[in-house]
Amino acid sequence: MRASLWFCSMLAGACLLGGQKQELDPCSLTSSDPYCFGNVTSAFEMCKHGTGMFSSMSTGIAQLGDRVSIGAVKQWDADELAASENTRAYLCLVRMAFSNPVKISRNADRNPNVTLLLLNYLQIKEAHDVDMEKEIESAKRYVKEKVSASSPSGEDPSD
Repeated sequence: MRASLWFCSMLAGACLLGGQKQELDPCSLTSSDPYCFGNVTSAFEMCKHGTGMFSSMSTGIAQLGDRVSIGAVKQWDADELAASENTRAYLCLVRMAFSNPVKISRNADRNPNVTLLLLNYLQIKEAHDVDMEKEIESAKRYVKEKVSASSPSGEDPSD
């Protein structure tokens, strides 16, 4: 009787645990791509050329957070990213990456240190273009607001 009760309890527990949906890290499938270069490059090109964003692509980018910026810096040099069309594509990525910070798969990537550093750099490089400077400032505010709203203490990520 005890064995049957124990078995039924274990079976019920396994069913409950098995039914939980867990978000997968979009880069976990290959350990050789910790910064999701494939996803970042594809999304960057879609943003750059104004093509539609597939929901699975934007969901994968939204799980990366600050890793998007790390991947961008590792793939493109500063001058490449500072070109206007690339800066606009990067801003698109940043907005996707921090659209829902709770969904970011790694806690460390919820802190936008690299993203804010890169945005500050691009803002300095684009100081001659008032419209681009405003777009970058808007992206910085967006990231700070999203991260602040999702943090339990509501603290500002720039502090």
